[in-house]
Amino acid sequence: QRVLKATISTLGTLKDLTREALELGVEFLDLVPVPGLAPAARLVLDVWDAVQEVDMNRLASLRLAERCADILLSVRLEVKEAGDVVGEELSGPLQRLEQSFKQVLEFLQKNKRRPLLKRYLKRDEILQEISGLDTNLRDALGMFGLSVQIRILKQVQESEKQRQ
Repeated sequence: QRVLKATISTLGTLKDLTREALELGVEFLDLVPVPGLAPAARLVLDVWDAVQEVDMNRLASLRLAERCADILLSVRLEVKEAGDVVGEELSGPLQRLEQSFKQVLEFLQKNKRRPLLKRYLKRDEILQEISGLDTNLRDALGMFGLSVQIRILKQVQESEKQRQ
């Protein structure tokens, strides 16, 4: 499920239900044999909670939360397609992903504590920060692509060795 569709379609009466569905997903991820993925999912839930309190740049913040959820789902799908067997190749990208999610969370929490006037006056700077966070998330996702390519290359090399 994509967070943006869920938030736009449920802001109001079903907001708590959406949060509960995300929480259940995190509990399921605890059972998944992917080291580090459950903490990242918990951070996505925290991002979701923080977005609920955003009053300025709400749409941009919702998109940021959606990007976090989409990346988490993409990583999980990639790992599932690889047979849920991953090595240390993913520990670096998982740490980077978690760090990116923490940065998003810290940004949202920092802005909700700022006075309204200060947020209004710094709205352009805030939008630039959001853009930077989006870039960080894309970079974190890119690390997974590189790790998957390295893993595939190692598997191909091992297959070639076994044939010889």
